[in-house]
Amino acid sequence: LEGVASISYSYVGSEYAASSTAPTNAGVYEVTATFTMQPGYAAVAPKTATLTISPKEVGLDWSELTAAELVYSGTAKTLTATATGLVDGDACTVTVELVSDNINVGTFSYKATALSNENYKLPTDVSSPSYTITPKTLTITAEDKETYVGSRQPELTCTVDGLVGDDALTTAPVLTTDANMYRVGAYTITASGADAGDNYSITYVNGTLTVKNYPYIPQPTYDVETADDITGGEVSASKKIAYRGDTITITVTPNAGYELTALTVTDSCGNTVAVTKISDSKYTFKMPASKVTISATFVKDGICALDDTCPAANFTDLDLTAWYHDGAHFCVENGLIQGYPGNLFGPEDSLTRAQIVMILWRMEECPVANYAMTFKDAKADQWYTEAIRWAQSTGIVEGYSTEAFGPTDPITREQFATILWRYAKYKGYDVSVGEDTNILSYEDAFSISEYAIPAMQWACGAGLMQGDGVNLTPKADITRAQAAALFQRFCENVAEK
Repeated sequence: LEGVASISYSYVGSEYAASSTAPTNAGVYEVTATFTMQPGYAAVAPKTATLTISPKEVGLDWSELTAAELVYSGTAKTLTATATGLVDGDACTVTVELVSDNINVGTFSYKATALSNENYKLPTDVSSPSYTITPKTLTITAEDKETYVGSRQPELTCTVDGLVGDDALTTAPVLTTDANMYRVGAYTITASGADAGDNYSITYVNGTLTVKNYPYIPQPTYDVETADDITGGEVSASKKIAYRGDTITITVTPNAGYELTALTVTDSCGNTVAVTKISDSKYTFKMPASKVTISATFVKDGICALDDTCPAANFTDLDLTAWYHDGAHFCVENGLIQGYPGNLFGPEDSLTRAQIVMILWRMEECPVANYAMTFKDAKADQWYTEAIRWAQSTGIVEGYSTEAFGPTDPITREQFATILWRYAKYKGYDVSVGEDTNILSYEDAFSISEYAIPAMQWACGAGLMQGDGVNLTPKADITRAQAAALFQRFCENVAEK
């Protein structure tokens, strides 16, 4: 304009205070021009106008994902965008938003939705590139197995590697093999048919079932021994060392004038092994799974009239032709008398009170008595303790008193008869024969103790005791040979009736 000396400008906006400095940020501003006139010119009113600064459009630089990062992992795949084309010194953050599922297998993308700097604006295309999440490889491996020819097929198993987090197979694999369990070889184990959903692709690894022969395990051997105390003949075995199940032949050779009466084979636990007679000199047995000992008894020909295996022949102090032979034979054969160590019977030894009770206890097959025994001289844990406990509990023995039994005292004939009489009554045998038996014909009848009279009458009436025809000798000790004969008579004449 003519006459204008100078012009000044002021700018104002909604968030911009009036200022003479021109704005730089995007927005709409009112601009006022004020005129200073030269002298002589009339004043001119201020003029106003609108100034619009538009936001600058930015470019978008999207982050990238590698192929490995795009494999399903059960976690979200994320993208970021960076604004490009900014004025030097400016900052601008891009806000992005997920368009589709970014966890499971499939295609996903993001889009830009906002900028942090109002001086800039998003481009027309705000979408990120599309990415595809690929299935994770799941490996199912059939486990190797081993077994032996002829065995059942082992259970087939597998391992599953590659599942993420709590993911699981939706369908279990089927494991199969073409193995021939009766032929040595290596056979393939295959897995198939599994499923874990779209997020996985499955790879199968075969296993091997190895069918092999059983390892060789050496069979143990056992000793075949012959007892050292065999007399009157010789015994030999076909083998000194044998396997379980081997057939062992025993050859027996009696000395002149002797014959074999007993041949036994026992294992290491004392159990008898069955022996088969092949001939008079040959016997066989099957070897058990332990050491065995062969024992034999040879006696002089014709000594025992009862049978050819006289059990009494094992005792070196017995005369097998003596009067007591049958009683000793019977008691040994039936387990009533076992003798002393060293193959001794003691035929002339006095029978003790403990021994007669032990014989009766064995006749009862050694019962257990739950009874508080009162005899103080019958000590605990002795060979006779339980037999005396049983006998007192049944009333078969009463002792000298309630506290004295005298287990090691020799037993007299009247004491023997009394105890045997009480045992017969305990067993329910008929003892009435003694009621009609007259023992007054014996010269020493009046020396019998009063308590023993009924028992002595019964013993004489039953044919157990006969004395010497003149005397009964009730106070005399009874020998082991005499006791054996009396027990045989009792078992055959009283117990079996």
